[in-house]
Amino acid sequence: MNLQEYVAQIVTVGANEVVAVPFPYETRIRKLIASISGAGAFNLTAYNRNFVSSAVTITSITDNGSGKCRIRINVEHYLVVGDVVTVSGSSVGGYNVSHTITAVDGANGYFDTSVAFSTVPVTPGSYVLAVATYAQVAYEVIPQQAASSGAVRLTDVDYHFVNRDRSSGANRNGPWYIYLKFSVAGTYFVSLGHYPD
Repeated sequence: MNLQEYVAQIVTVGANEVVAVPFPYETRIRKLIASISGAGAFNLTAYNRNFVSSAVTITSITDNGSGKCRIRINVEHYLVVGDVVTVSGSSVGGYNVSHTITAVDGANGYFDTSVAFSTVPVTPGSYVLAVATYAQVAYEVIPQQAASSGAVRLTDVDYHFVNRDRSSGANRNGPWYIYLKFSVAGTYFVSLGHYPD
């Protein structure tokens, strides 16, 4: 089995910012090299899930058949049961709260939540996902690594990677990512190697 160099790119990030780097859905990570432009110390952690989304426009909020909200969007989402999204901008004030997701259908663009449905809003609003800091450790693939001489060099390692952005049962068509969190703002060269599962 040959090591495949999947990613060799330059990324610019802020301090403690998570950057999405294209990567296969499921594989075995065998190499990770990240170096900062110039010299300096930094820490790097790799995750299999995105933690924060930008605002996503909601196309409708309806009754899911059980008296709870069903939220529809026009794009495929990466939410899983138990995620919490915060809705804002809805013309129904009671929907502008945190919603815990109770069921998902990513392929059909909707998810059900724990919030009671009251009426169809004229303006549905938008939502933002934010995975709580205490839950982020559950998505670590490579625990925090400290740079030595301005680089993290992991070679001949064996970390199993499965992207967790989408709920189980979703198709495996991409794009897929590995998420790298750098502790220091800067420009980094990143190279990943993997053996396909």
